[in-house]
Amino acid sequence: MNKFKLKTKIKPAGDQLQAKAYAIKDKYQAYLARQRRRLANSRRIKSKEQIEKVMQFIDAKLNQNQTAKINLQPYKLELIKCELCSWT
Repeated sequence: MNKFKLKTKIKPAGDQLQAKAYAIKDKYQAYLARQRRRLANSRRIKSKEQIEKVMQFIDAKLNQNQTAKINLQPYKLELIKCELCSWT
C-alpha cells in the first residue's frame, strides 16, 4: 500500500497546445511590429536632429566669414557622433 498519491497532470490535447503556441507567436509578432515602428520613428527623429545640427553649423560657419569671429566649438560639439559629418 502506497501512502503517496502520484499527481498526474492531464496534458491538453494537441489542438489546444497548437492554439497556445499560435497565441504566443501572434503576441510576439505583434510586439516585434511595435518595436519595428518605434525604432523606425526613432531613427527618423535622430536623422532630423542631425540635419538640423549640421545646418546650424553651416550657418555659424557662413556667419563667421561675414562678421567677427564666432566660436564654432559649441557647434562642433553638437556634431559628435553625427553620421552626416566627415570629421566625426
